[in-house]
Amino acid sequence: MRHFLFLAFAYARFHRVRTLVLASAVAVVAALPLVVAIGVSAFERALSARAQTSPLVVGAPGGRFDLMLAALYYRQGKVPPFPYGTCQKLAKADPDEDRARVFPLHAAHTADGCPLVGSTLEYFDYRGLRPASGRLPAMLGEVALGSQAAHDLGLKPGDTLLTDQNSLFDLTKNLPLRLHVAGVFAPTGTPDDRAVFCDVKTCWVVDGLAHGHDDVAKIDPAKLLKQEGNNLSASAAVRTYVEVTPEKLASFHFHGDMADFPLTAALVVPGSAKSETLLFTRWNEPARHTQALRAQAVVGELLKMVFQVQRFFDLGLAVVGGACLLVLGLVFSLSLRLREAERDTLFKLGASRHAVAALLAVELGLVVAMGLAVAGLLALAAAQIAPWACGKVL
Repeated sequence: MRHFLFLAFAYARFHRVRTLVLASAVAVVAALPLVVAIGVSAFERALSARAQTSPLVVGAPGGRFDLMLAALYYRQGKVPPFPYGTCQKLAKADPDEDRARVFPLHAAHTADGCPLVGSTLEYFDYRGLRPASGRLPAMLGEVALGSQAAHDLGLKPGDTLLTDQNSLFDLTKNLPLRLHVAGVFAPTGTPDDRAVFCDVKTCWVVDGLAHGHDDVAKIDPAKLLKQEGNNLSASAAVRTYVEVTPEKLASFHFHGDMADFPLTAALVVPGSAKSETLLFTRWNEPARHTQALRAQAVVGELLKMVFQVQRFFDLGLAVVGGACLLVLGLVFSLSLRLREAERDTLFKLGASRHAVAALLAVELGLVVAMGLAVAGLLALAAAQIAPWACGKVL
């Protein structure tokens, strides 16, 4: 066998290009199913991990998948507004002594292309978001960036960024709000890394539900319509602020009933299994105009769809793999025909037919072993990259 290996290696070195082409074909055929399986497994783990920490999601009736993707992964979608007053009722509706924790979520806007997520300080603590630099947002207009968002935007505490304008044609609505970066969160390996976080009231400012005005007593007299004693009437030249500063904070005020202000959803963390069942049942009643979703159940449906697609992909891989193996067999049989003179020389040197067949088998085994080795390296690389890639996708 040692002599067969020596001759096989010598042949592979002499025909480098042919050997590399055949080994590469074997590597692709062997690696593709492994890489797909590793990727799907990593995707399943990433989805399941997020769902396990998000027991119930309550929102307005509509698309279940849109609501789940918006609440858990901050994906922009057609999610009907969920009243803040209903979220407040949720926090008081748990009959269990160990009351459920309810976190409001507003994820309808973006800032420099990153999801702008409004919630409470308790939500940051629940998600394990800790500032790596700076501090948590403490004032209207302040934000904290996820680690990946800060890296992509090149921002640090003390910098500013603008919200993205929803309408490109109506410039009078939802003017961009200049946000002040108060801190940057440490990496978590979750969708939180790519988001921009603020208090939910800041998102309502972006919605146009709050604004501030110049101090009329200090503005240019040219902007005044009339003055009667201490009563001043300002013209439309008094601008609406798009930046909240400590000096201007007192001038910002909200319009309307805060109970009617929109949210994307509410994340509910029940204190017990009994509490979860009761809340899930009560807030799925049509009369309440809400829907409650068990995150793990909805994610399970998404994964079933992924697995169905994977079956078709696996079938395609099997067909391609079979075709590649047939091509490899054809190439090898043609190679045997071209090597008839070489085999005749071996017979004349006294080699038996079994010895020649063994030599050819070793050569084929060497090519297959090289291809499988490369496939193994590709699978190891995929195992390292898959969690990072899933983090990017989610």
